[in-house]
Amino acid sequence: MKKIGIIVVFLVSTLCVTVQGRTPAYVDLELGGGAVVMPYGGFDNGLVAGGNFDLGAKYAILFNPRKGWGMSFGAGLSTFQGTRVLNGEYEFPSVDDQGRAFLLNTKVQNWTERQQVYSAAIPVNVFYQHKRYRKSGWFGSFGLKLYVPFMASYNVTQGDIITKGWYEQWGGTWIENLPQHGFGMYNTLLPSGKIETSLLVTAQLQFGAILHLDKKKEMYVAGYIEHGANNMFVNKDAKPLFTTIQNVNSYQYNGYYSSLSTNSIPIIVGIKVGWRFKDVHDCNCIRQ
Repeated sequence: MKKIGIIVVFLVSTLCVTVQGRTPAYVDLELGGGAVVMPYGGFDNGLVAGGNFDLGAKYAILFNPRKGWGMSFGAGLSTFQGTRVLNGEYEFPSVDDQGRAFLLNTKVQNWTERQQVYSAAIPVNVFYQHKRYRKSGWFGSFGLKLYVPFMASYNVTQGDIITKGWYEQWGGTWIENLPQHGFGMYNTLLPSGKIETSLLVTAQLQFGAILHLDKKKEMYVAGYIEHGANNMFVNKDAKPLFTTIQNVNSYQYNGYYSSLSTNSIPIIVGIKVGWRFKDVHDCNCIRQ
């Protein structure tokens, strides 16, 4: 990850150094969003899906106005809003409050966890644009996008949980309906917590249409797809999804993305709308 960061900084620095007074340049403001799926890893209930929202600005230069090749970099804010609904049974080795080993069985029904992740986003792209007609054109780009999470959390909004314990030393039978030992049914336990995250790098491809407004402004609409190169959710001290329930007031749920259950490499598909301010260096050298 450090090497990728160094490469991006180098490319941005090179771009800044090469910009001179007569270099055709744009400033873009973008607003976009789409869907996020995480199809890889140990998911026992299918895909993990959510929504993505982006707001940002980009600076772009054309290396050759007539051929349409250029490079851009930018910065912005990105959010991920996801929901995970669990229905099933989970069993984990555990230890009770007396230090005795047992097997914890946890059954959940409509257990709904919502996640929120907020990141700074840094895209670096090479693009090609073609003005086929005076009032319109098209463009395509490819590159990398870095997401630097600065806030991530989850909260359970609803769901029932039924627990029971299996003690080998007590005849190997399941113990249930003992609330004083944390075994029974609960529907008012709605935990929340933080999600441990790391830098995410994605490969980004986009294609769109350009609409010429006047000599200084354009707008565009583009579709994009991103594929993650790594897992955003890194568990340095990964735990089972559920851990020991010692009594009614001592209950711990560790969060889906902080547990042993996940290995999440995202794919993002969406649409963006942009407003472009042209010829920001006033060189009057962008072909109309």
